[in-house]
Amino acid sequence: NATAMAVMALKAVGRNGAARQGRDWLIGKQLPGGGWEYSTGWGPDANSTGLAVQALVAMGVKPAAVSNKGTPFDFLKTLQLDCTTSPDDRGALDYQEQTPQVANDFATAQVGQALARTALPVDWRRARSGLPRLDCPGAKGALLTTRPGQAAAGYLGRVLKDHRGVIPNAFGPGPDFGTTANAVLSLVAARRGARQVD
Repeated sequence: NATAMAVMALKAVGRNGAARQGRDWLIGKQLPGGGWEYSTGWGPDANSTGLAVQALVAMGVKPAAVSNKGTPFDFLKTLQLDCTTSPDDRGALDYQEQTPQVANDFATAQVGQALARTALPVDWRRARSGLPRLDCPGAKGALLTTRPGQAAAGYLGRVLKDHRGVIPNAFGPGPDFGTTANAVLSLVAARRGARQVD
């Protein structure tokens, strides 16, 4: 995670040589199945994979072309809650593969930017109104989508809407400011949820 953030920061300030070293190291650490892990032996997870994808995007590398028996997007697809889960949770991502899958707000907020194929710093683009919902049999709504990034943005926007503009803290009372900030960046990257961004 830290290396991916460093690659994006170095690229942003023109330290391209160091950024390329970090990019190459990250590519070498991709696990079979397409994901990245937080630390050796922990197994692939959504957050680390999302940040690695953002670093690749920052360096002009197409993440879908980086594959180790699967691309990053192949791996992330296995973590996205689909039509078999609660309608409220569809589009969210879990942190790691488990049964049953559980919506993880922090993972979804960090991965949302990757699914929108963006990197930090996220360019400001005015978000459009509306929160997409995953297109499932019997689903209703004006903004149905099969695109993973739009579905994740829709989930994040609904959480912000339901909690007065903040993502709740998963580990205790009160808001989670970091996840809220990442959720806003993901919505801006996906250009959705104008009211929730505001």
